[in-house]
Amino acid sequence: MSVNNGVFTTGEAAKICRVSQQTIIRIFDSGQLKGFRVPGSKFRKIPRQELKRYCRTTGIPFVHPDDDGVANIIVISQDQELTDTLRQELSTGQCFKVTSVASNFDAGIEATSSNPAAVIVDFAIGRPEALQACKSLRENDDLSGVTTVALLPDDGLGFDRSKVDDTFRRPFDAALLAKRIVTLIGG
Repeated sequence: MSVNNGVFTTGEAAKICRVSQQTIIRIFDSGQLKGFRVPGSKFRKIPRQELKRYCRTTGIPFVHPDDDGVANIIVISQDQELTDTLRQELSTGQCFKVTSVASNFDAGIEATSSNPAAVIVDFAIGRPEALQACKSLRENDDLSGVTTVALLPDDGLGFDRSKVDDTFRRPFDAALLAKRIVTLIGG
């Protein structure tokens, strides 16, 4: 499936939401899903961000069919043990691909190419870089619907939680974090 300019047909949206095309049309026509009609035709188009918003608010996982049904999760961390543990916890019965990157720059490259369902930002990479990663995710129109989880140090770091969907403070249970991620992305 190729998507031009981040706009989906009702058929493409149906595949992403794992429902029938008629269901998407009914949701669109009821106003719950915003988009536009192609002038002079009966066809409806749904912007990527609107479909992500709808999926997020209804708990439907946003998994692009080009991803072969796999939800991509990016972990911005230099802690390989953390990444390996999350990969192991998320692999039990779920369709997740966990990618580890060590910097904000690498995360940006990975996020724009892999349609992530979630990004986990480990503040151990450095407060300024972690804050910038959270800010960039919220301000980038193509990534603003990505679920973001911050892993905070245990030193009582003050943090604007409006930039993320959830936070975990060290030390934390990796199994609990994995379950929370699954809940947040609707898997």
